Amino acid sequence: MITTECLEFIDNQNERVSIKFFQLIEVIEEVKIIHSNFVKKLINTDFYELRIKELFIIHKIMGQLIKANDIIEKRFGKKGTESREKFRDEAFSFYFGEIIKNRRKELKLSQNELAELVGKKRPYISRIENGEDIRISNFVLIANALNLSINLTAK
Repeated sequence: MITTECLEFIDNQNERVSIKFFQLIEVIEEVKIIHSNFVKKLINTDFYELRIKELFIIHKIMGQLIKANDIIEKRFGKKGTESREKFRDEAFSFYFGEIIKNRRKELKLSQNELAELVGKKRPYISRIENGEDIRISNFVLIANALNLSINLTAK
């Protein structure tokens, strides 16, 4: 259950930050796991802290994630609708872009250096890190260059 205070906080953020919160919740709802850069369970509670980095400011929000889908449905449509599927695709692009960016920074690589490793240009890496759509073949290429593994399992 996302609290009223949580929703007010999200609504008071700029549109880009607000959408990133909902994208992160969408990913969590679907895959039930999330990279540790995005979420922290608060000790001795059922609450989580979601973290979205925007222009070097970390926005933090607390809330339980049990009925987040109701809020997402209200804003982005029911599962299976065109608007919800578009939102879902954007949510995963954002999520994977953030993982790539965080890993690149952990390895102390510039966008130029990563681009050279994978045979692309720096603007392409920037677009990927900003959550623009990525082809699977390029995702695998970038993941390999960053020593990231991709694990596909049956549901």
